[in-house]
Amino acid sequence: MFTWPEARSNRWWTWTIWSALIQTGLLWGIRFGLAGQPFSPAIALRLLLLGSLLAAFYGLFGWLGAKWLWLGGTVGIAVGLVFMGYLTTGNSGWEDLISLMVFLLLVGAGLLSGLILEAVMGIIRIVKRK
Repeated sequence: MFTWPEARSNRWWTWTIWSALIQTGLLWGIRFGLAGQPFSPAIALRLLLLGSLLAAFYGLFGWLGAKWLWLGGTVGIAVGLVFMGYLTTGNSGWEDLISLMVFLLLVGAGLLSGLILEAVMGIIRIVKRK
């Protein structure tokens, strides 16, 4: 059975590291594999930073106890990666830019949905106490 890590638990950092590795690997796979772009260490480093920063951002929220925000953000990243992979297929240059913009838009949508879900769950907790 699945259980969430407790707030301020070291398990959140383990999840964050795995999330960063998976996100970076998928970003590299989309850019250098699916899009067929030649490998560039500078682009690879930028994608590594993007994947790591997103994972650290949402991992910090999970560690602070905002598990629904973490879930919304992670789902946003996953959906964004799927759309990014789908939109990268044309390869005229604009598709790369559009796929990145759609990815970032869906990451933002995941953040917003996580915030809304966290607020709803907070309201439910307050109502149950009364």
